[in-house]
Amino acid sequence: MPFGILGERSWRFTRLPIPSRPCGGCSNTPSKVSPPAQAAWLSFYATQPRHRRQWPNSKSHTWIETMSENTKLWDILGRTDPKHTTRFKRGGGFSGTAIKPMWSYRRLTEEFGPCGTGWGVNEPVFQVVPGDNREVLVYCTVSGWYMWDGERRAVFGVGGDKVVTHIKANTQYNRPERWENDDEAFKKAFTDALTNAFKLLGVGADVHMGMFDDNKYVNTMQQEFAEEAAGSNSEPPRKANGRPETGWREDGTRTPYSLRQEKVWDEFQQELLEVHTGAGLKQLAEMWRKKADDDKWPESWKALVKEELEKRRLQLRAEAAKEPIDYTMAG
Repeated sequence: MPFGILGERSWRFTRLPIPSRPCGGCSNTPSKVSPPAQAAWLSFYATQPRHRRQWPNSKSHTWIETMSENTKLWDILGRTDPKHTTRFKRGGGFSGTAIKPMWSYRRLTEEFGPCGTGWGVNEPVFQVVPGDNREVLVYCTVSGWYMWDGERRAVFGVGGDKVVTHIKANTQYNRPERWENDDEAFKKAFTDALTNAFKLLGVGADVHMGMFDDNKYVNTMQQEFAEEAAGSNSEPPRKANGRPETGWREDGTRTPYSLRQEKVWDEFQQELLEVHTGAGLKQLAEMWRKKADDDKWPESWKALVKEELEKRRLQLRAEAAKEPIDYTMAG
């Protein structure tokens, strides 16, 4: 089964149409993330007729365009600042990377707006289950919601923890067999369920997909987030209490939520569709890059602008070459 590669991401191709909705509107999410790929792959896959198809009763889309549109939210939420993660070890030699929950909540707030307005949580359901050797387990099921295209959408997650844990006797340290109670087990189960729900949207995707096992990737993320923080030297407008004005972040950049409220992205997409020449696209790129800098767009949105411009450039090149769009794909 062929793979299509775009920048640092790769997806497994299927023969099924993929709706342009994030998780909650459909069940499609990227299945794999590749190491950084050579830029030549982008041009190659984007221009191969066999990787194009035309959807019935809709405008024609290239395969990469559809995949890029579907993963746009995933790409924004999926990058994790290493300083908001911790390494952990468990019994049996298992180790990994954990994301601090508050970082996940901040990412959701940046993208959708304040909790309770742009995203939120419905009432959780807890289930207490007896385990082996008098242990007691608690499971939590929770639905999280977020606003997308003016509609409220939901994702679901399940988490669990031990309320009562059995501790074996340790003769070396003269410690008897005992049972320990955890008064925060319900909270841990709830946090686990909530983060499991929103990772379906891509929150912390790079950690959950094992990319933090690669030291080079972690170093890259450290550098990128440090550059983003250093690249914004301007102070945000502030309220009387010293906090940034609504729609601004401490680093002096705008929040994605505030930009979306102003329909800025819709305006950019519309102007992009109205460009039909390479010269016009170059002029549009310069104008929007300047606007992004002047209006203090976050780096994630600047990256999306670059990606959309490249996508349109490849589309115009294909149209100029009058390449046919095949409905079927070579498998």
